[in-house]
Amino acid sequence: MIFPTPFNNKILDTPYLQPSPFIFKPYQEKISQFKDESKKLFDNCSCKCCFISQCQCEMSRKKPAIERDFLEDQRDPRGMIIAKVDEAESIKLQKQYIRKELKQRAEVSQI
Repeated sequence: MIFPTPFNNKILDTPYLQPSPFIFKPYQEKISQFKDESKKLFDNCSCKCCFISQCQCEMSRKKPAIERDFLEDQRDPRGMIIAKVDEAESIKLQKQYIRKELKQRAEVSQI
């Protein structure tokens, strides 16, 4: 950028700041960078093995078998298909959570 500077009753053009390559990136480059970064999926699974059947991770890092299909579906490119909620599995998980919570409360009350 060039800003006028007064000098002996004359105005001279002096460079004030040099253009930064980070500020003036071309628009197409920003778009391509965004597309590349958006292809990466945020994967919160602690086991990063590509093939779950060949996984050698410790048991605490593995996901339950019921969630493996979902993880494989999330990691692969897929179409936009919305299915209904698996009610039987949801009820089963809720009961399991309640049992675990009751067990923890019983252990705390015994102490």
